Amino acid sequence: MFPVRVFEARIREILDTMDGIFAEQRGEEADDLEELNAELEDALFMLAETDVENENSVEELREELEEFEALCGDYQRLAARVPALQEPSDQLTRLVEMMTGNL
Repeated sequence: MFPVRVFEARIREILDTMDGIFAEQRGEEADDLEELNAELEDALFMLAETDVENENSVEELREELEEFEALCGDYQRLAARVPALQEPSDQLTRLVEMMTGNL
């Protein structure tokens, strides 16, 4: 079955990195990154609650991946103002692409 827990753990590692970057920010960038990190945490919570054994899980995962894809775009846009975000943002984007490809 789809390795949801493996992807979830990797996303949590990326979020930890982004939280560290947040701690170094000030002003509008800090506010924007704090909001994105909170949204990513919420998306991770929903992913953690997904029952991969359920017959409807593939559709649930597709919907959740749409949220992750939107967040990737938001992180990429913020990385233009916060260069330290570029690498973890790229990692998140690649991971979400892998998740989508494995459905």
